[in-house]
Amino acid sequence: MSNPSNPVIVGFADTPYLAYDVAISRSTAYLAISRSTYVAQEEGSLQVIDISNPSNPIIVGSVDTPGFARGVAVSGNTAYVANYTKGLQVIDVSNPSNPVIVGFVDTPWYARDVAVSGDIAYVADWGGGLQVIDVGNPTNPTIIGSVDMRYLAASIVLSGNNAYVGTVYAGLQVIDISDPYNPTTVGSVDRRDEVYGVAISGDIAYIADSGSGLLITPVPVEIVPVEIVPVMFNTEKGISLTLPGPDWPGHYKLRIFRGDESDELIDAVTFTED
Repeated sequence: MSNPSNPVIVGFADTPYLAYDVAISRSTAYLAISRSTYVAQEEGSLQVIDISNPSNPIIVGSVDTPGFARGVAVSGNTAYVANYTKGLQVIDVSNPSNPVIVGFVDTPWYARDVAVSGDIAYVADWGGGLQVIDVGNPTNPTIIGSVDMRYLAASIVLSGNNAYVGTVYAGLQVIDISDPYNPTTVGSVDRRDEVYGVAISGDIAYIADSGSGLLITPVPVEIVPVEIVPVMFNTEKGISLTLPGPDWPGHYKLRIFRGDESDELIDAVTFTED
């Protein structure tokens, strides 16, 4: 994109089904495509496309997947496809003209997106939250950790020791993955809409939000408990308190801590730019 103010389409490759995600490795693009969003027509595939000539990309190989191909990540000679009701598919792409499924692991819900770091794959698994999968043995990937978000996990990107998971109705969830066996939620950016995608550049997150378009926020976003006094209990079901304003306007959940336990009130607080 030599001129950001005037991006121009220079080439395209037509695919058999709907294209949902793409990953790039050197001069090859890996495209996750699916026939439709209906379970009765659960057909998808990984398309391997030579993009060495951007004006003339060429499909050089493909492999059918047993479910919707919704997300894809590539590391070395292996592609990882988030395959909706069919979990995570592990595909050998050492021969681009003949990619081969070599392993898979079923996930609790619907695998929507995937990101990979080293021998660990991280799957946004819809109602299953974040699933952490050891892919050191491609023929036998194994779930080693998870985070139950109580929301629908739809997209994921990694940056440093954090995974940023886009959700439906709960915005962007920030997960500490420094210990893959024990991932922990450390922060969030609250949104009512679906986060379709997120990209991280330096200390800024760019969020594709279904209701507001592009949102830009600093990262990492951490949960910092604040002791609030005084708290007035108006009735058995009501309290009054004064909250410190955040750096960014929006809808926020209120998390109330009692020792090691906490409760959340979704969209309990709204801050405006005023």
